[in-house]
Amino acid sequence: QVLVASLIQSKENSQQPNKKRQSSRSKKREQQVLEERTTDNLRVLARNEIRHRGEIACAMAQGTWPVFQELLQRELHQIESARAARDAALVDDYEEEDVDGGGPVGGLISCSTACLPYMLRTASSGGDQGA
Repeated sequence: QVLVASLIQSKENSQQPNKKRQSSRSKKREQQVLEERTTDNLRVLARNEIRHRGEIACAMAQGTWPVFQELLQRELHQIESARAARDAALVDDYEEEDVDGGGPVGGLISCSTACLPYMLRTASSGGDQGA
């Protein structure tokens, strides 16, 4: 609304004194066209922002994957060692091993959450943009 008002005011102020005033119907049509263009422009900007965020998320995941891989391997070895120690102690009551949701597991989940929607959108649209 502010954009429309400022554009209309600037146009009214720039009219020459000997010109006829614009009709109400003409003003409404002009305002409607301006609002439609503004809305379309905002939609394009929003789509570009979503695409950009997905590209950045995938690039960051790709760049950090070797670190994630190493940390996940370390986490799995710790789980395996804890299980082996428990088995060696002949503990009868078996409990499911809790895995911390933070650390490498949480990081991997965060990357998946950020990247998968973008990858699915680009795959369904037929465009492979290096994801």
